[in-house]
Amino acid sequence: MKKTVPNLIRIESSYEPIASERLLLWRYNRIIDEGYSFPIFDFYCYCALLIRHAKLERYPEIMLNGTELKPEIKFQLINFQINNDEEVSKTDKEFHLVEMKKMLVERKKFIKKEIRQTKIDRSEIESISPKNSEFYRTLLILTREFTDITLMDWFIPIVLTYERLIHIFIRHVEETKFADGKKKRQTFFDYEPNEIWTLLKTLIKYDKENIENHFLENSVHHQLERKDLMTDYLRNYENPIVFNGDSFVIRIDKNGFIKQFYQL
Repeated sequence: MKKTVPNLIRIESSYEPIASERLLLWRYNRIIDEGYSFPIFDFYCYCALLIRHAKLERYPEIMLNGTELKPEIKFQLINFQINNDEEVSKTDKEFHLVEMKKMLVERKKFIKKEIRQTKIDRSEIESISPKNSEFYRTLLILTREFTDITLMDWFIPIVLTYERLIHIFIRHVEETKFADGKKKRQTFFDYEPNEIWTLLKTLIKYDKENIENHFLENSVHHQLERKDLMTDYLRNYENPIVFNGDSFVIRIDKNGFIKQFYQL
């Protein structure tokens, strides 16, 4: 029987878009007040929230491509409008649909690329689809709502990207493995598949002090243009994170991006 992440308060509540937007804007303003850094996807979201809630009379130059709003910000702005059941113009709906289709195409390309790294027969890869592969179908269901997320706000924020999440699922989640998990030294989580990113976020919080100290030092090296002294943060099999009776490997590259995450 698979585990769930312990010591979490799980609350069932209705989703209120405007309240959620204001909470997210508060978080972004706190990041600025603390002097922390923005991942680029959070910055686009922050700009969209400013447009919605700060009633900007004109857009700052940093939000523009020439005289037009940057497409990434425009996409987030339309997302908020759709989530709040607001009226969206036909032109904006078409723009949003085109961008969503582009994203889906790129995601499927990346998933196939990751599958190629397993020992599955290469002749089978291109024919894999949600209709003929339970692993592929489960993977799409578990990750369809996922976008890049910031796991910890800091001077160098700790980020999990969609691409790295897919890598983790294909390599280390039994329900989304390929080629029967025959990759050398492949290990699987003992946790429910829909708990994996929650588990990672919990472990980042559990090891927060060590991570903060490491990336504070990296941030200083970066600001002083000593990038050769910046290092990855690594908890490997010699020094794993032990949580809930289990041992985990985590590697975060010097720029704050999750690169490895698996259970020993």
